Amino acid sequence: MEKQVENGDVTQRYWAKQDFSQIPGTFSPSGKCRELLESSQCVLDLGCGARALSAGPGRNARTTVGVDINANALRHLATRDLNVFPVLAEASMLPFRAQTFDAVLIVALMTVVPRYSDVERIVCEVRRVLRPGGALYVGDFLFDPNSPTYRSRYRPEDPQTLYAADEAGRPLYLARHWTEEELFSLTQGMRKESFEVSTASSRSGNKLQGFEAIFRQP
Repeated sequence: MEKQVENGDVTQRYWAKQDFSQIPGTFSPSGKCRELLESSQCVLDLGCGARALSAGPGRNARTTVGVDINANALRHLATRDLNVFPVLAEASMLPFRAQTFDAVLIVALMTVVPRYSDVERIVCEVRRVLRPGGALYVGDFLFDPNSPTYRSRYRPEDPQTLYAADEAGRPLYLARHWTEEELFSLTQGMRKESFEVSTASSRSGNKLQGFEAIFRQP
């Protein structure tokens, strides 16, 4: 079973088919995120699911777009009248012109993209569609080797990754907790505006370290 979830493609297929009602929102926008959204005219929410963080705090934005690979989640989002345009697409292949958005949100998405190269492609796409001076907001889980909850679950061959399992202990998909160094490497060339460590909750309710960061496009 573990061999079947070794790669990011299987993880992606899992989330594309997952019941959106079983996909919890694990991060809430901070004050800085709300300020960013309120000052943005065109917002992109990557991996929005059925929640669309940009719909609440970013409701004053002229245009808000939610992108996800889960078609059912997007259909539900469309029925909620949140003034969000749902788009079915992969974050690494965005169907938008260059320099379209003032702000891009990536919230609790990187953790379910376990391959560094895949996240690199996502960040490249984000930078392509961001306008000069635009902002990237990232909120996700931090790798914590001292976490009593996760240190025994990290894989010895790749200590930052772990299997997310069902109630019977069967692995469902591969998850990754990222380091500060990796995040700064991925966003090299962007200006770091803020970086804060916070407490986050996993989909199973476990508490662990998370981060919220804002980077600016040159």
